Amino acid sequence: MKFSKPLSYLLSFFYPSRCPFCGNVSQPFVTCCDNCRPKIKIQTGKYFIGNRWLCTSPFRYSGLPKQAVLKLKFNSCGQISWAMGKYMTDAIKESFSDYSFDVVTFVPMHRKRKRKSLYNHSKLLASSIAKNLSLPMKNLLIKTEYNKPQHKLNRDERIKTIKNTFRADSKSLDFIKGKTILLCDDVLTTGSTLSECCKVLEKAGAKDVFCVAFAKA
Repeated sequence: MKFSKPLSYLLSFFYPSRCPFCGNVSQPFVTCCDNCRPKIKIQTGKYFIGNRWLCTSPFRYSGLPKQAVLKLKFNSCGQISWAMGKYMTDAIKESFSDYSFDVVTFVPMHRKRKRKSLYNHSKLLASSIAKNLSLPMKNLLIKTEYNKPQHKLNRDERIKTIKNTFRADSKSLDFIKGKTILLCDDVLTTGSTLSECCKVLEKAGAKDVFCVAFAKA
């Protein structure tokens, strides 16, 4: 649902915008507060994952961008996803200007983890990006295995535990075929999660898969 700008300002009085980096209340429709703006360093990069798929991100995973990710994931700060998604959208436009996309999707959570979380943070970021790019957002993937959180594992453990833990949503198989898909996650570390998701989408018939993350570790 889209709101008029005056109504959006009214809603922001009751549900104020917050800076994704420090969490303080900020002005509506801005991506960060005046205090954080001079401190953040946008470092848009384009990376290969799995030696096949391109991924872009606007930040390195350190300092204020790292704080933003942790707030989104662990402090129930879902309202900051709009601003984070705006930075990711700018990275997409810069890195993938020669490509067009049919749909935005995201790395899914296992149903057990969903019960422990208020939301899927990657889905919130994908929703922001989809709105900014005027694209549909769809849940195309399902997590089939319940694993330890990736941030608690080393590189080899990440690659081993994530293997064969995703499948394409059977309800979306017809939709996936022939599509160019933009896949969203919060952090690019080893690339193992995004790589597995890309493999599943390509096997299901996707034409191309590109990835975006808020920060690269």
